[in-house]
Amino acid sequence: MNVDFKNYGGMIGLQHEWFEIQETNPQGYAKSFIDTSIEGTLDTVVITSMHDQVIDRGSVHDRFETLRISFQNFLKDLERPTQDYFPKDNYFLTNPDSESSFVVDRTSINLGNNTLHIINGQVVQTRYNGGNDELDLVIVGANDFTPHQPAGVVAREAQDRGLIVLADSRCVLSDEGLRWLYGVRDLGLVDGVIGHYGMHTIPEFLARGPLREASRGKDRRAKNIAENLGLPWVSGSGAKYPNQTGLAYTSLDLESSFSDGSDLVTQLKTSLKEGKIQGHNEGYWSIKDLVKFKLLHWPKRDQVTE
Repeated sequence: MNVDFKNYGGMIGLQHEWFEIQETNPQGYAKSFIDTSIEGTLDTVVITSMHDQVIDRGSVHDRFETLRISFQNFLKDLERPTQDYFPKDNYFLTNPDSESSFVVDRTSINLGNNTLHIINGQVVQTRYNGGNDELDLVIVGANDFTPHQPAGVVAREAQDRGLIVLADSRCVLSDEGLRWLYGVRDLGLVDGVIGHYGMHTIPEFLARGPLREASRGKDRRAKNIAENLGLPWVSGSGAKYPNQTGLAYTSLDLESSFSDGSDLVTQLKTSLKEGKIQGHNEGYWSIKDLVKFKLLHWPKRDQVTE
């Protein structure tokens, strides 16, 4: 199973401006996100919300719920196609009311049947070292954690709930973050270290936005640290746009096909614990990609008219 462990699933604050540039709407974005994920060979995407306060369900900061509602509205649009847009594929939504995950099945004339699992997640800003330093923990399976608590408190609560706890690689590179991880590695509080947005070869002084903390050198150093800690390394795209999705992901060997109703987060957690990582996709950005991003405001995707 190919898993993108960290994907923001859309912009926050600039959504309307971005939709106008792309000449689309939330429904069109949701369709584009699903299609890009499936066509990028992803099986699972963790939608990570992030806010400096508790995330209210359904608010603009609840990226998981925003994506699900947008996709549900897209499905309603399919029931009344217009002359400008007529669907070529069939889409089905499973677990539409779950707070932890939902599943999209797509039947395509050209690509056959595909299934995409969407899991709720959160980047939780925590405190450690007496509250003087910050450490980002990526929680897979929920987005209702209170930020700015001690890192150990957040990690213990997540573990007690059976969720996945990943340390952000950019914090692993700090001396204070590394000392915290070494101090708790035998307590079972952390399930792995997550790479930050794949890799790129762009000089760091030119890197902006999702590329700022994603240099190839930083990723390599963080990987070595994860190995020394005895923790698995996983990859996440950190995508805020559809065409960033799939830039980085991890392939895991799972025991179940989930047809038996088993929980996906539990299966992923077990696979990480047992070291069943088959490999990583670690695409990287070039100077050409950066220029294209700046000049074209991201390529347009298929749009859905209201």
